Amino acid sequence: MLRLKNEATYNDNPSLGKTPVYSPVDIANYISGENRELYPDNNWRDMFYKKLTTMSRANINVTGGSDKFTYFTQVNFMHQGGQFKTTNERYKSGFNTNWFNYRTNVDIKVNKYLSSYLRLSGNVRRDRAPGSDAFITRSRDYMKICIGAERIFTVPLTPAVYDQATGEMLDPGGKLVVEEKNTYSIYGVLNRMGYNKATSVNINSQFGLDLDLSFVTKGLKLGGYIAYQTYGYNSLTAIQSNELVKRKTTDDPSVLAFETIGTTKDSELSYGKGYSSYYHLDYRAYLDYQRTFGKHNVQATAFIYYQNLSKADMGSSNNVLPFNTVLSGVEAAYGYDNRYFVKSRSGLFCDRAVRSRSPLDRYARYFRRVESGERTFYEKCEMAERV
Repeated sequence: MLRLKNEATYNDNPSLGKTPVYSPVDIANYISGENRELYPDNNWRDMFYKKLTTMSRANINVTGGSDKFTYFTQVNFMHQGGQFKTTNERYKSGFNTNWFNYRTNVDIKVNKYLSSYLRLSGNVRRDRAPGSDAFITRSRDYMKICIGAERIFTVPLTPAVYDQATGEMLDPGGKLVVEEKNTYSIYGVLNRMGYNKATSVNINSQFGLDLDLSFVTKGLKLGGYIAYQTYGYNSLTAIQSNELVKRKTTDDPSVLAFETIGTTKDSELSYGKGYSSYYHLDYRAYLDYQRTFGKHNVQATAFIYYQNLSKADMGSSNNVLPFNTVLSGVEAAYGYDNRYFVKSRSGLFCDRAVRSRSPLDRYARYFRRVESGERTFYEKCEMAERV
């Protein structure tokens, strides 16, 4: 590869002649491997990629019931380890994910006409990643590092320096080594730039009733549900800066020396927290009718839906946004011989948002849609009132 680097340099600018980047002496020293600090030969994939990483999952399913009552429950846990090697002993910075989720469905037949159901689900997830989001946003640069010739022949950290006469340590080393044109250190991101921990919790629940009104007329059904969802996200970020150095050119090629690049200095971890959450309550009631008379099929639905949502973001600023939505509509459809169909929809949509330090906004929309064959006719009227 050293000879190829020399050849590539000449091909880029033949006018300079065949002035090698690596001399025959350099190539011989790299091949001999007698001084890997001065003439390193790194396999970055082996240095930072694990040969094996695991993902484990365990789950339990329980189901049962009778002709009046049925239930289903599932509990699942998943653990995903990281694929990168980390050596930091002060804190854990490697990728790690633990995910727990559950689901429960219960259906009850109260009597001949009335039935109810309950739906519960949720999950808790904890993630850890190195260096905040620096690793993810610079992943393409990391691939360049893995295959770049320049990085193969550099060390990730400066070595310790000892007095040859007394053996006393003059410099503990451990500085991050980069290049002047590429100051991204994969070792630094994995081990020296901090970490990010995040926990998210999501919970859903729904309770509903269905009433068969066939005793009034065949095909008629009344129903509704109440639903609740909440979500919370909590993050802890620890960031650390580091002094960067590069290989220094000296008159004596047998001397290994480094010099500081940039103005960044070593620092302790600085911590930051973030939090966001929301919850909403949903209410829906509907009346359905569906019946077939020979070749004629008739369907109709009327419904009303209401949602109350609140959101909170806490970090650099606080933002609380209550939000109410009301949606109602009717739909009618007719089919003949399972070949010809026509459908009509009409509804009213209203929402109301309350924003801190801003006026109250109200919106109302009315829409009507008629569908026939392959053509769709759509009319919309929108009204906005600002208070």
